[in-house]
Amino acid sequence: MRSVTDAPTAASVPELLRPILRDWWERKGRPTTGLLFPARRGERAGEERKPGSVAKALRRDLARAFGIERRVDKPKVRSNGRPDTLHSCEEARPMTARERELLVETEFTRPVEFHSFRRAFKQALAEAGVELQTAMTLSGATDATTHRRYLTNTSKARQIPEAALPRISMAHAESAEPANENANDIGGRDRLAT
Repeated sequence: MRSVTDAPTAASVPELLRPILRDWWERKGRPTTGLLFPARRGERAGEERKPGSVAKALRRDLARAFGIERRVDKPKVRSNGRPDTLHSCEEARPMTARERELLVETEFTRPVEFHSFRRAFKQALAEAGVELQTAMTLSGATDATTHRRYLTNTSKARQIPEAALPRISMAHAESAEPANENANDIGGRDRLAT
């Protein structure tokens, strides 16, 4: 179920994973309702797992891929006495200006997240002149209004189409006489025949 809409979500389970999930389901008594994978230990055992931030994980992984951070593994002992590893990050090098723009919120930009890729793809389709229905199909959009929100910052949206500009006859424009002496000044009116 989607937590936002409470609508069931169809999921295709890979063939390799099916026997493992079926075994788990049968060992749990074949439940037909309830949580699929509840928290197993701690204060929240049996309750819904607390969701992590997928966007933060993406930015962390990008920082590691760029070489900004490196993962450090430190040995630790669990409360049950078993050895474990604590994963943490440390700075490997300072960020460049472009990396800071991608990974850190600024006055004018928000840090990169999964919608950033969707936005970039939709804008690239608009820049390439792909018509609306095709762009919506390729990007998985179902609502045209929502799809168009992603297109407000494309370079094509900032350009006035040539067909929308008035037609100016240059022959008439060159022969037009100034109405007064100040017509050629910046403050004077242009006398172009349209």
